[in-house]
Amino acid sequence: MTDQPSASLQALLLDRLHHSGLAPEVKGLLQELVPDEPTKSSGGRAGPVQLRSITAAGWRGIGPQTTLELPPGPGLIVVAGPNGSGKSSFAEAAETALTGHNSRWDGRRATDWQKGWRNLHSPDVTPEVCVELAVGERGEAVTVRRTWHGIKVDEARTKVEGPDGSERKLEEVVDAEALDLARPFLPYSELGSMINGTLGGLHDAFFKLLGLELLAELDGRVKDAVSECKQTVDRADALTAQLLGELGALDDPRAREAVQALSGAKPDLGRVRALLESRAPAAEAELVRLRRRATLAGPDLAEVGGAVARLREAAAGAEDARYGSAEEARRTARLLETARAPAPLPQHGLPGLRGRKSARPGVGRADAGGGGTAPGSGHGGRGRPPRGGGLGAGRPRPRRAGSGVAAG
Repeated sequence: MTDQPSASLQALLLDRLHHSGLAPEVKGLLQELVPDEPTKSSGGRAGPVQLRSITAAGWRGIGPQTTLELPPGPGLIVVAGPNGSGKSSFAEAAETALTGHNSRWDGRRATDWQKGWRNLHSPDVTPEVCVELAVGERGEAVTVRRTWHGIKVDEARTKVEGPDGSERKLEEVVDAEALDLARPFLPYSELGSMINGTLGGLHDAFFKLLGLELLAELDGRVKDAVSECKQTVDRADALTAQLLGELGALDDPRAREAVQALSGAKPDLGRVRALLESRAPAAEAELVRLRRRATLAGPDLAEVGGAVARLREAAAGAEDARYGSAEEARRTARLLETARAPAPLPQHGLPGLRGRKSARPGVGRADAGGGGTAPGSGHGGRGRPPRGGGLGAGRPRPRRAGSGVAAG
């Protein structure tokens, strides 16, 4: 025996982890996953609590008021008796007095519990359950009494009295978390269902009974970490497979070497890093050029959108002006200018002189360049200018619009 306090569960876990022989990275990860032990406050409670007696009346299988005396002290107390003697009723009475509910009936057969919590053979007895406790190191007597004033199981009042009759608060005497962790009252039927039930239920019950919730929390954290690591590995495998496909399509010895380094059961990442670090100067220059292009900023989409909107607005305005009064005036002016412009003469002479020669020397041939006769001379002995607009002594006739002959 030693007076040294026992080590906490967290300290035991960290010690086992320190001497486990695992890799330092694994140890560091598991140390971060070990949860802190919750600090439990006494809440003003005065030390250990031991059960001294249970009294019940008009409750379940107990009619008139009956008391079950129990020797206070550590250890396990077994209450034995024939069927129907009230063993389970006393256990349920103690639990109901201290907690206000009954775990045996929670979540199942609620209707039977609501109808069968009272003793039907003693309708004139007021239902009541009472437990006497020995509290603290000196075993101070404290009584917890629950009395019903209605027909429903929750229509009751709980009163806690000290040895001098003074009223106290239940949370100052009983630790509700401790009662839920290690229930001190277990009917035979519930004990049998726990032992004969599923292994998972039995495991959970003993975990709570032994105070190993910290291990359960650690187990949950480790499972979450394993799931997260698996997702990371799966994603890395998918990216590696994609990279191998792209490298396999390249005609480059370095690409083939990288495929060999990544294709094994355990990828040789050191070899891949060496390939990446042994780049040629030309490849380095190409990388610099590519990095420079990668940092180029594209046009501002907002500015581009504004410019497009302005261009469309200008195009719409030009389209409207095209069919407006100004455009009609421009077309009319162009038509008038075309009508006033002189028309070119035919290249092969006037129609009336084509192919005809002068009757005598000195008389020229009329062609497209103008008259070939001298001023005052006639044609064929006549004193009038030749037909077709040849140059003569008289004034040329003005051209009418649309005739095709320009006015002189």
